[in-house]
Amino acid sequence: QPNGIWDIPTCLPQIVCPESTLTTAVHCVEQTLPLTVYSAAMPAEVPFQCLVDFVSSSEVATCSAEGLWLIPACLPKIVCPTYSLVTALHCVLDFLPETIYSSVEPATVVFSCLEGFTSGSSVATCNSAGLWDIPVCVLTAILCPLTPLLPSACDCVTGSLPETVASQLEPVTVPFFCLAGYVSSKSFAVCQPNGIWDIPTCLPQIVCPESTLTTAVHCVEQTLPLTVYSAAMPAEVPFQCLVDFVSSSEVATCSAEGLWLIPACLPKIVCPTYSLVTALHCVLDFLPETIYSSVEPATVVFSCLEGFTSGSSVATCNSAGLWDIPVCVLTAILCPLTPLLPSACDCVTGSLP
Repeated sequence: QPNGIWDIPTCLPQIVCPESTLTTAVHCVEQTLPLTVYSAAMPAEVPFQCLVDFVSSSEVATCSAEGLWLIPACLPKIVCPTYSLVTALHCVLDFLPETIYSSVEPATVVFSCLEGFTSGSSVATCNSAGLWDIPVCVLTAILCPLTPLLPSACDCVTGSLPETVASQLEPVTVPFFCLAGYVSSKSFAVCQPNGIWDIPTCLPQIVCPESTLTTAVHCVEQTLPLTVYSAAMPAEVPFQCLVDFVSSSEVATCSAEGLWLIPACLPKIVCPTYSLVTALHCVLDFLPETIYSSVEPATVVFSCLEGFTSGSSVATCNSAGLWDIPVCVLTAILCPLTPLLPSACDCVTGSLP
């Protein structure tokens, strides 16, 4: 070997398995297992095959340490066909695959129910009759306890939520009412999958009165309805300016003070699409059509080509409806005064200005 040491083979006692003939009496294909000599370090195996309607746990016959052939048992084949699992079974799988096995090696497929269902087993089993034994998925029962409702704790009407059995797919709700002057996002309590009641929160109500909007404020005429809400449920009503006006929002909002916050409709300013010619030395090809109001100036990110700079990084749509476009100018490069010495560059004495 490379380390200067002899690699000497190990001599082990030989094991001899005699020639042996297999017949269909043991449900396998007829064949002769040859006389086989080997050692424990070199196990001997010969391919082995059962008859058509039989199956074994192994596809080889093995010569054992005792010099005997270990021949797999061929047992009657059991076949469970592909089986479609309908939605009504409430399980995760779509189907059980075709499965071939023998009675000593039962075949199973991992099986689980959909969320909200449980079963007594986690496997579907192919039985000795060639049929699938499929676990039954049943709704998981959820128990929500009897829960008193106290006005001091929930600002709600005195009462109680009854002990309730529910399921994830069939939630149970119980009517729920806030005290006068309070409002909640829901009018019912829900028995949740964790067995805890989801009780709505009652908050002080805010009331915005009915209000009429006219064209005097440059918006489409409409009536904002009487609105009752809480701070956790802000109330908004769609809002629209007249044709030549624009606002920062498309909704009127009922504020915490009970007042309607109405967006201001301001004259619309339109800057048209503008082609940027090569002479301007900028990265963009054009500035898009832009609509805005004077309180919300419109800008487009602007940059110059390499080798050019500008005093601004945005193009701005001004109040006259025109684009204010930064000017791209050549970037100045300064090379310093540099003396030229014959001893250093073999050149005429002088300097680069």
